Amino acid sequence: MISKVQVVGASMSTFTRTIRMALEYVKVPYEQISAFPHSEEIKQYNAFGKLPALLIPGRPKPMVETLVMRTFIDATYGNDKTRLTPLDLESQLNVNFWISSVSDHVFKNLIFGVAKPREMMEKRNESEEAIQERLSKSMPLALRTLAHLNDEYMNSEGPYLCGDQITWADLYLYPCMADMFSLPETQQFKQVAPKIWIWYQHFEQLDLAKNTYSGSVAQQRASL
Repeated sequence: MISKVQVVGASMSTFTRTIRMALEYVKVPYEQISAFPHSEEIKQYNAFGKLPALLIPGRPKPMVETLVMRTFIDATYGNDKTRLTPLDLESQLNVNFWISSVSDHVFKNLIFGVAKPREMMEKRNESEEAIQERLSKSMPLALRTLAHLNDEYMNSEGPYLCGDQITWADLYLYPCMADMFSLPETQQFKQVAPKIWIWYQHFEQLDLAKNTYSGSVAQQRASL
């Protein structure tokens, strides 16, 4: 029987970082158990091999899928000051827009369109010229995606994606943008999404971002 909340996942995983940041935000002590996607370690908890899994003392069944974890964290640890899902409908719709956009468009067009191909080619020691040629096919869509998100953020009246308070929207987007802004293509990303860049710079100064930085893709690239 475990005595503390445990997050099973890799530090480089954006979804793992999202859940870790949420626990940091609601001030729930936890420990991380390292596991990589589709490894035997994670398959003990999630047959699909997806990260992360959340283990809660007193609950015999591990929690998988971040939607389930979001609901549990809000209901169990959230209060008027720390609830990551707003109570009013319009704000909830806005938060869900951002989460859906990250889970679909950001992952497909930026992470898998740019970050992952670059990472794989760098590991094979391919030339920067070859990398740029490969990315020339995916960068236009990646930049359009960022520009669209920048336009959406223009409607926000606060420093966070959905206003004056941190929400799940910020916790989903930030780990992805931390990875993207660590790439050599950063300048192009800044040019098409200047407000997202400002939001990112503000968010990375928060303790919940700093406390989950170690082992992230951004940290690994900074140490190269």
